[in-house]
Amino acid sequence: MARLHVPEWQSRELQLNQKAQIELQDRPYSGHVARIDPGEQNGAVDVDVKVDGAQPAGVRTDLTVDGTIEVERVADAVYLGRVPSAKPNTRVPLFKLVDDGKEAPRVMVELGNTSIDSVKIVAGLQPGDRVIVSDMSTWSNCDRLLVK
Repeated sequence: MARLHVPEWQSRELQLNQKAQIELQDRPYSGHVARIDPGEQNGAVDVDVKVDGAQPAGVRTDLTVDGTIEVERVADAVYLGRVPSAKPNTRVPLFKLVDDGKEAPRVMVELGNTSIDSVKIVAGLQPGDRVIVSDMSTWSNCDRLLVK
């Protein structure tokens, strides 16, 4: 059993038996949500994930564990690695690489649900588009960048 601390705002979609994966000592293990604490403490909800199959070797209490809980699977969705300060269901400007990566015009991108490591793209990008996800606030007054 692994205990994950899920931010309260992300806990609303959690349900028992949802697929989960934990990473322990740099190895992934499949599991499922076995318990969701009904209360919230310090802005987080405790969620117990039970590992499917045999218990991983060498486990003990108080080991640090990372985990992912699958709350939704959308076929043919476009996802992007985590965008700094991305908030779910918002529109953000991003610089999209064009002309073999030599230029990057600013495009408005509509974001959907976010996770710890990715964000769903609702509109503004197509599969295969390349964007700059670094903090580009220095160039916030520019509509197009030349990339060298």
